[in-house]
Amino acid sequence: MSTLQVPETQFTHTLVYRRTWRWLSAPRGDAAREVRDALCAHPEVTVRGVYSTAGLRPDADLAFWLLAEDVAAIQAVAAELRRTLFGRCCDLSHAFLGVAHKPEYVGDHYASFQLGKPPLRYLCLYPFVRTPEWYLLPHAERGRILREHGLMGREFPEIQTNNVQAFGLGDWEWLLAFECDRPERFAALIRRLREAEARRWTKSETPFIVGRRVEAVEEALAELG
Repeated sequence: MSTLQVPETQFTHTLVYRRTWRWLSAPRGDAAREVRDALCAHPEVTVRGVYSTAGLRPDADLAFWLLAEDVAAIQAVAAELRRTLFGRCCDLSHAFLGVAHKPEYVGDHYASFQLGKPPLRYLCLYPFVRTPEWYLLPHAERGRILREHGLMGREFPEIQTNNVQAFGLGDWEWLLAFECDRPERFAALIRRLREAEARRWTKSETPFIVGRRVEAVEEALAELG
């Protein structure tokens, strides 16, 4: 795995929108075209997926997962989205910005998007924060604990993992995005990881955002009503 070529720094950003009372009176086709144009306006930004989160929580209806080596490019796409009909009819309820580096403890623990794995049908995204005591443990001890945590995760090979840092980029320290084709497997994995020793040093881990990947922007907008 040491020969894998990945960017030294790669940013990941998930924008989560909530529909408001200003919802579209314009034709959906026009709105979808504007969103597609906004997502394609900066070719250095990769769209990992568009996700329908409608009805799964009160503050989330649609999410966009963006990847780029330059955070300014991601910010430019977010600004383009804000200027669309869609952007003027929705509120940005959550924004999860993180950065992927080379693995700190386990040499092959790259994010799935770093490995070039294609996205799967469902996304489960959540931020989390460790307790201050965690960072005062010896580096080798943290490595041992995380290796155990990782072995538990590997009991679910159908789930792709994307674990990135968020220190100083938002209100959290880490962002974790799981991908799989069967959302019930998220519940099984999260339940299993509750038994890991690393759980002792988890301070917070909300909100959880779950969405279904859609192929067409029109499909996602239609689900907003």
